[in-house]
Amino acid sequence: LDFGKEKNLLNKEEWEFLLKLKHVEGNEDETNSLVEEAIKCFPGHLNFWTLKLSLDISEANKGDGKSGSKKYEKTLRSGMEVVDEKEMLWSSFIQLMNKAGKSEEAYVELQHAVDTGNSGELRVLLLERTREKGIDACRQLYSKYCKIPPYQEKFYRIMLDMELEETKVSKKNVRGIYSSIADHFGANSVDIWLEWIKWEQNSGSVMEIASIGCKAEAALPSDLKKKFTTLRQLDSE
Repeated sequence: LDFGKEKNLLNKEEWEFLLKLKHVEGNEDETNSLVEEAIKCFPGHLNFWTLKLSLDISEANKGDGKSGSKKYEKTLRSGMEVVDEKEMLWSSFIQLMNKAGKSEEAYVELQHAVDTGNSGELRVLLLERTREKGIDACRQLYSKYCKIPPYQEKFYRIMLDMELEETKVSKKNVRGIYSSIADHFGANSVDIWLEWIKWEQNSGSVMEIASIGCKAEAALPSDLKKKFTTLRQLDSE
């Protein structure tokens, strides 16, 4: 492995095995040097960035924290520029920060990334992480981004689940979320419209159903419009 490293012959799996051998307590400096070299060889590989973050966060915990925090912040931003699995990199970062007792700092970092970036995936992650702060904080976050692209259906689904889990369900809020889901994703999905109608029948207001049906027929292409009509007829029988 050392020969392969010197000759730049190692593949990703061999680099990972070498790093696993070297990553032991007391050998952080060598491991850090090696992982930086691995990143140069394979800049888009998630596992190398995760290890680099782990080392930086550990260093920050041992030092005064200020200079170390700048280091892991820089590593995170550098990784975000080249890694495809951005949400996974952020999830790993948050887990590492939580383990290090820095959960609130991680949350602030994620907030900053969402505010300054344009990532639907990170909005989803931020909403998931906001859940522990309560429904009001989640509603505030949802309202901030629900009308701003890029749209991720999961973002709306998470908020919908939280609203439906409330002891006193806000029909207005649930209806608003269903409306947004239908607006953004309903052109290619009969199920979205049928789900909304079913909720109105069971828990909302039957007065809304005719209007939803008209919106569905206007949004769906002809083949899905026929399917929608057929399924509604079957449901009513």
